[in-house]
Amino acid sequence: MNLSFYFFLVRKLKVEALKSILKELGIECARTIEEKVDLQFSALENLHKNLNDDELFLKLVIANSIVSYQLSGKGENWWWEFSNYFSKNIPRE
Repeated sequence: MNLSFYFFLVRKLKVEALKSILKELGIECARTIEEKVDLQFSALENLHKNLNDDELFLKLVIANSIVSYQLSGKGENWWWEFSNYFSKNIPRE
């Protein structure tokens, strides 16, 4: 068995174990984790509150999502920069 196949199997086992744990916790626990722990969620919640415009919020989130995959920094930092900037500099159509 080659080394890369071994690492593949280990990753697969870890994923399966994580899936099993998450399934036991349930959707409400996942929602609580998302809303209380995830810093990107908090950044978006902040932006949504400050914009008070659902359509603009969705447009900005989609645009930022496309750009985010090309960055080398931490996602949490980027989403907070995005949230703070557009909370203070609301685009006008």
